[in-house]
Amino acid sequence: MSITKEKGTLEVMNFNLLNSEFYIRFLSAVILFLALISIFFLGELFIKIALFFLSFFLFYELEQLSFKRNKQFIYLSLSIFLYLFIPLENIETKFLIDIFYLLFFINLFLIFIFFYQYNNLHYLFIALLINLMIFSFLYLIQGSKDFVFLLIILISVNDIMAYVGGKLFGKIKIFPYISPNKTLEGSIIGLMSSILLSASYAFFNELDLFQYSLLGLLVGFLGSLGDLYISFFKRKINIKDTGKLIPGHGGILDRFDSYLFCLPICLIAYEFSLTFKIG
Repeated sequence: MSITKEKGTLEVMNFNLLNSEFYIRFLSAVILFLALISIFFLGELFIKIALFFLSFFLFYELEQLSFKRNKQFIYLSLSIFLYLFIPLENIETKFLIDIFYLLFFINLFLIFIFFYQYNNLHYLFIALLINLMIFSFLYLIQGSKDFVFLLIILISVNDIMAYVGGKLFGKIKIFPYISPNKTLEGSIIGLMSSILLSASYAFFNELDLFQYSLLGLLVGFLGSLGDLYISFFKRKINIKDTGKLIPGHGGILDRFDSYLFCLPICLIAYEFSLTFKIG
């Protein structure tokens, strides 16, 4: 009788812990989403400041995980600061190379020096993705703030709905050894939410419904891919979270992993789509 009672008590405790973790993670995701959206209404200066701090913490976390800890992330953040805040319009070097791109490639060179490890190339690859993500943010903002605004909403909705859907309906584990909590049901709910929201945006703004549906599909797929890749990286180096800054999520990289592949690919989609530029 006592064994049954203890078992029931443990089940209740596990249920409460699950609910507690669910609400903390969900609330953190919503607060971060609202913070990102709020920054857009404050203007381009605040967006650039946010991008600088984002790059600072992302490179800091990655350096901590690499066990080098030589504070080299500061140099990377400063080089990003240059191409975020130096006015680059109509400025060219004597070799006719745009300074913006020159600084970008200097940063790539620094990343290779700081993060290259022969026995684990993932550090280098993630650092390159972070740099591309920041660059894509800045480039897209200069082209269309509305498009970036939509991308942030789509990525956030995909993340939140995939998590909520997985917790409520998830049964089939799709990558149990990489991401034990990721389920087929949750992934489908997140993907469909992204597609429907993007299509709704196109419908109400009289834009190309098919292209924006594809955009929602692309965002949902690439967001999940980024999440899976960072989960794979964490399993490889045997850690649970990349940091402890965000309650329920872990580190900054844990929360922005969905942007790593999504932003650079969406930049390409933006460049080759007149529909997105009009939107």
